[in-house]
This record gives sequence, structure tokens and C-alpha cells, in this order.
Amino acid sequence: MQNGGAAGNQEFSIAEKDIEVKLQAITTLPEVKYFLDTFSSSYELTLDELFK
Repeated sequence: MQNGGAAGNQEFSIAEKDIEVKLQAITTLPEVKYFLDTFSSSYELTLDELFK
């Protein structure tokens, strides 16, 4: 997942880390592992980058 960026909102960065820790704790569930392996890279782009 993304680091929040230099100009990013610090609250999002904190939330991102919190969610990442929680998801990593349950990667023994195959559906969680699949989601992370398949879709998590999609969340690394900003909205501006997605719509280019």
C-alpha cells in the first residue's frame, strides 16, 4: 500500500497503516490473501493517476 505521500493527509496515512496491520494479521484466510494479492496494488494510485 501507499505511504500517504509527502502532500497527503496524515490521517489517511495513519488509517492506511492500521488497516494494513489488521489485514496482514488475517492473511491466513485464503480470501484475504487473494484480495491482497489481486487488488491491493490498485489502491496505490491517487484519483488523479487513476483517471489519466
